[in-house]
Amino acid sequence: MQTPWFDPSLAWIPGTALGIFAGIYGSLIGILLPLSNAKRKMVGLGFLRACYFGMTTATVCLALLGVFAFFSGQPQPIWYGLGFAGFIGFILVASSASILFRLPPKMQALWKKAELLEQNRPKQ
Repeated sequence: MQTPWFDPSLAWIPGTALGIFAGIYGSLIGILLPLSNAKRKMVGLGFLRACYFGMTTATVCLALLGVFAFFSGQPQPIWYGLGFAGFIGFILVASSASILFRLPPKMQALWKKAELLEQNRPKQ
């Protein structure tokens, strides 16, 4: 067994940091998408997509570090702390892709349809 990369009692920190960031990210999605619907224009979509790609990169890196730590003989808390956070984080982040990449075009199509209906409505 090699010497540990870091103190095994600190192996919880990467997963916790990722979880906190994902919680903030989820709340931003919950705030900005309904706000976009109310204003009929996309609010913060570029920022949300940038955060999505950042979290995807972070989870893949954590998963790969966990696999590398396992095969290099690191103690169980190190490879488990890195790998588990990476694999579970990737599954959860990937599941939010439909919200960011399929929902906004559908919302914009509905807004255009509503505008056409309002323009073609007979005036009383």
